[in-house]
Amino acid sequence: MASPVESGKQSVKLGPAVRGSRIRRDPPPKAKKIAERDPEVLLLAPCGFDLSRSVSEAERVLALESWRWARGRRIAAIDGNVLTSRPGPRIVRGVEVVARILDPGVFSDVPLDPHLARLLA
Repeated sequence: MASPVESGKQSVKLGPAVRGSRIRRDPPPKAKKIAERDPEVLLLAPCGFDLSRSVSEAERVLALESWRWARGRRIAAIDGNVLTSRPGPRIVRGVEVVARILDPGVFSDVPLDPHLARLLA
C-alpha cells in the first residue's frame, strides 16, 4: 500500500455523505500526524486492493512501531477496489459500509458483508 491514508477521487466524496471528518488526499500525512489528530476510527481502503490484500496491508502497517498508538482503536479494512475507487452504483454501497463502520449504532441495519469489509480491532 502506497500509504495507509491515501484516498482516491471517489473516497474523498464519501466523508461528507456519512458525517465523516475531512478525508486527506495527496500527500498523505505520516503516522505521527494522524496520531496527533487522535482518531476514533481508522478505515483502510487502498485503491485497487481486494479485501484480503487490504487486510494484509493494514496488518503490516499497524504492526510497525510508528503505528503502535493505533492499537486498541476501532480499525476496519474494506475492499477499496469495489466500494470506494470507482464511480457508479457501488459507490452507494461504499457509503453504507463506511457509515456502518463509523457509526454502527445508527446504521445497525446495514449489513457488513464479510467479503467487502472486516473489522480488525
